[in-house]
Amino acid sequence: MKERFKHLIQDRIIKVSYISSLLLLLVAFIYTALLFGRLPPLIPIFNQLPWGMQRLADKIMIFLPIVVNASILFVNIVFSQVVYKKMPLVVRMIGITTLFISFIVLVFLLRTTLLVL
Repeated sequence: MKERFKHLIQDRIIKVSYISSLLLLLVAFIYTALLFGRLPPLIPIFNQLPWGMQRLADKIMIFLPIVVNASILFVNIVFSQVVYKKMPLVVRMIGITTLFISFIVLVFLLRTTLLVL
C-alpha cells in the first residue's frame, strides 16, 4: 500500500490535483460550518427540480455536496493507487476531474449561501 501511494506522490500533476482538491474541500467545509447558524431553516439545494417546495431542503442538507465531494475524492485516490502502474494518464485525468468537482462544489456552496443570506 505504501509503495502504491509513493507513486502518486511522485507524480506532480496527481499530487497537486489531489492536494488542491482536499484544500478546496476543507475551505468549503469551514465556510459552510461558519455560516450554518445564519442559514434559514429551508434552503434551495435541488436546483434542477421544478420551481417550488421540491427545490428546498433542511439547512443540514447544505453539507450533502461536501459529503459527496469527500466520497468522490476518497474513491478516486484509492482507485488511483490501484491503477497507476497500468494507466498513469487516466489517473492524471481523474485527478484533474476531482479538482474540478471540488471547485464546482465550492462555487455551488458560495452561490447558495450568498443567495439565502
